[in-house]
Amino acid sequence: MADKFWKKSERRLAGRFGTTRTPLSGCGSRHTSGDIISDTLYVEHKIRKKMPFKQLLQDTEAKARREGKVALIVVRERGSPRWMAFLNLDDIPKVAEEMKAYKGEATNSKA
Repeated sequence: MADKFWKKSERRLAGRFGTTRTPLSGCGSRHTSGDIISDTLYVEHKIRKKMPFKQLLQDTEAKARREGKVALIVVRERGSPRWMAFLNLDDIPKVAEEMKAYKGEATNSKA
């Protein structure tokens, strides 16, 4: 029997992290209730017909491309200290490098 689309998608996502899909993901798994096996990340994979941030991300990516930059959308609920980011998964290393460089600058400027 052929895999369901969401299972194939979970496998592809897991492959991008060099790991595998969690068998019986959810409460039935002995590994993790997340969708991929990882020692450091808890990944919840969702597929939707419509994504509320899709158009916003596409518009932001177009603007960022014109300036030779990486698109990153950060949202925060009023009154919450939590910041949430939306970006293309392939851009995570670039964003992480920028944050690492900034932390280095911040540390060096305090000396």
